[in-house]
Amino acid sequence: MLMHLEPHPNLKRLSVIGYRGNQFAGWLSSLKHLVEISLYNCPKCEYLPKVDRLLINLKRLTLANLGSLQFITVTDKDNGCEELSLERVKISDCPNLTSWWKLGAHSATVFSAISELVVENCPKLVSMPLFPKLDNKLVLDCSNMKPLLNTLRYQSTGSESSPPLSELKNLTIRGCKDLKSIEGWKHLSSLEKLHISNCTGIDLPTEEWEGLQALEDLIIEDMPKLNYLPEGIKRLASMSLITLEIKSCPELTTMLDFGEDLYSFTFILIEDCPKLASLPDSFKANRFFTPLRTHNCPLLEGWN
Repeated sequence: MLMHLEPHPNLKRLSVIGYRGNQFAGWLSSLKHLVEISLYNCPKCEYLPKVDRLLINLKRLTLANLGSLQFITVTDKDNGCEELSLERVKISDCPNLTSWWKLGAHSATVFSAISELVVENCPKLVSMPLFPKLDNKLVLDCSNMKPLLNTLRYQSTGSESSPPLSELKNLTIRGCKDLKSIEGWKHLSSLEKLHISNCTGIDLPTEEWEGLQALEDLIIEDMPKLNYLPEGIKRLASMSLITLEIKSCPELTTMLDFGEDLYSFTFILIEDCPKLASLPDSFKANRFFTPLRTHNCPLLEGWN
């Protein structure tokens, strides 16, 4: 039925749910006025039919549960365009998606207006447009980290350009087991919330924390090898950090001593850290420090 539809040529929003064919109808590429495309639960679709011209004007793209999808654009370039105007992109549960393009990477192509990028359960996606100007939310959940690392290395040719991701406000990295380290996040000067969870191989850096001068909320969760928190986090307490959550870190044995900056916090949670046996002097000085909550930390007697 989908193949025989004749949508209005000025259609602006298209949503397809549960399509079982292995390719979409050719009329999709003729809808030049589309600003939003959403495709859900299309298990046999391997690619989208010549959407290159659509991507120039498209503002929102959602691809979810496309189990056979291998790439997004058939041709080897985005219609010669180096900047895509997409504002919101969500790609989730596309386990075979490897690249935005059929024929390799295009390091010169960037999202020029993107505000929100969410990539979930796409472990093979290693090549896509870079997103140095992303300004609101980035979520990488059980997905490949190469697009993020490539973006952090991006160097613009403009004389007044700012460092990549310097406008980003919210970053969540979850379940990215291939992530070993992050270099370049000292430039995330607008970041307000950082959530790192279940990244079993990561080595949190000691340096670069000072660049996160706007960070207010920090969550570190499900880190089985973490023995102690980086000293660089202490400096954040004197600048902007007001909430701190440390959860499910079974090897954590030492907590940072924030000194007088402890009292700038509005909330601190320490949860499921069975080897943490004591807290620093700054915590002990105010035994009933109101913002502190502990849960399931059996060695912290009297704090639970």
